[in-house]
Amino acid sequence: MLNGLLVTAIILISLVLAATVVVGVIVVRRLSKTVEAAEAALEDIRRELPPTLRAAQDALKGIESLAARTEEEMTRVDQVLRSADRLISGVAVADAAMKAVRDSRTTVVSLLAGLKEGLKVLRSPAGTIKED
Repeated sequence: MLNGLLVTAIILISLVLAATVVVGVIVVRRLSKTVEAAEAALEDIRRELPPTLRAAQDALKGIESLAARTEEEMTRVDQVLRSADRLISGVAVADAAMKAVRDSRTTVVSLLAGLKEGLKVLRSPAGTIKED
């Protein structure tokens, strides 16, 4: 009986070892496929990353250049707006000056007309002044 039990134990141990070997082979194959996939992914990353980084750097330089040009343009726009504001203010001053000149001209013309009439009065003999 001991012999039978020993044979059964050896058979069970052999079955367990065989199952362990089969499972181990399956795990090693899957692990091998996973490692190959990881190697392929890393190779793709190694190959694609430098050009992608260069493109990102170029894009960043372009954005920095665009930002600098935009800042320059904004400075120019600010200068133009300030100049326009001064021109508009100057136009208002010029309009006021033109009105003052017109008013002065009217005053001078009226003054000259008064002087002319006064000279007429002074030059004419008394009692010969005609009323208009």
